[in-house]
Amino acid sequence: MKKIIGIVLVMVMILSLGIACTNEPAEEPVKETVESENTSEEAPAETELEVREIRVGYHTNLGGAGCVITAEKMGYFAEQGLVVELVPFTSGPPEIAAMASGDLQFAYIGNGAHALAINGQAEIISPLQIGNSEKLIARKDSGIETMEDLKGKKIATTFGTSGEVVVDLALAKAGLERGTGADQVEVINMETGGAVTAIISGQVDAVCVWEQYMVAVIDGLGENSIVLAQTADFQDEFIAISSYLATDKLIEEDPELVQRFVNALQKALKYQAANKEEAAAWVAELIDVDLETIMAGIDNASFITPDLAKEMLEDGSMDAIFQLQQDKFIEAEKVDGLVPLDEYLHYEFLIPAIEFALADE
Repeated sequence: MKKIIGIVLVMVMILSLGIACTNEPAEEPVKETVESENTSEEAPAETELEVREIRVGYHTNLGGAGCVITAEKMGYFAEQGLVVELVPFTSGPPEIAAMASGDLQFAYIGNGAHALAINGQAEIISPLQIGNSEKLIARKDSGIETMEDLKGKKIATTFGTSGEVVVDLALAKAGLERGTGADQVEVINMETGGAVTAIISGQVDAVCVWEQYMVAVIDGLGENSIVLAQTADFQDEFIAISSYLATDKLIEEDPELVQRFVNALQKALKYQAANKEEAAAWVAELIDVDLETIMAGIDNASFITPDLAKEMLEDGSMDAIFQLQQDKFIEAEKVDGLVPLDEYLHYEFLIPAIEFALADE
């Protein structure tokens, strides 16, 4: 498996072209006539497309927002007859709960929340990126220079995310255990922004966060910060993949809507890969963060563009990544047991969307 994953990572680095609310119900969809770009006499001059209003959860960072804001800015959602409200989140579990309640139709999640999909709470419709954005950062003035110095200390991260996974891997590698004893490490569940505040104020000794949160921690602590571990340290046993989700109910009742959404995503991935700085500027505007902070994370992930996704599906490396992910969740007791990949991976939407995006060249 390590050999397979090593090949996957090399392929990603070579082939990938770049990185990746209210509670009121959406209004009833209305019919609109959308002009066709094909003006030949043989083709119809216009087609009828039902305009649909949807809510999409995104994360307030480059990886979690880049694809959907690109789809919005480039008109790819509009081409699919989608009017999209983008709803910000900082972690995956609340998004999955919002989809279950009907407040969201689709959502982005990082690696950690995939355990909920494996457990049957959501379905993966479009893999997005392989990331390297999580970092475990500690305060030097807490007497911390190495992982072993975390004994008896406190780490804050957001449970159910890739941050928690990196914490567990780093602790295991250092021979440390979670707990509140003098020889253990207390791991505290905090919302990501709160974790940043906690370490800067000295309430905790370390945090595991990603992208602009990492920048905020390092800026806040200055020379008092030290990076103890990061995603890339565990490439042989852990690949952080993020995806877009839908519920099983939506897939069964409205597969056309799901296909439209994935079509737009795949076109956006292709454009974003070739226009990284433009997409970063759109993200900065969307989440109201300065562009310099967003650009700091521009190389923290390799997006699974349509051409790369096609190759990964053909050579089996896409399945290999998701199987490794599930194996690690089983080891960590995040899922109860082995689940067939096709029970929660819906390539039936991804494959046509890839062809749709690649044909539009």
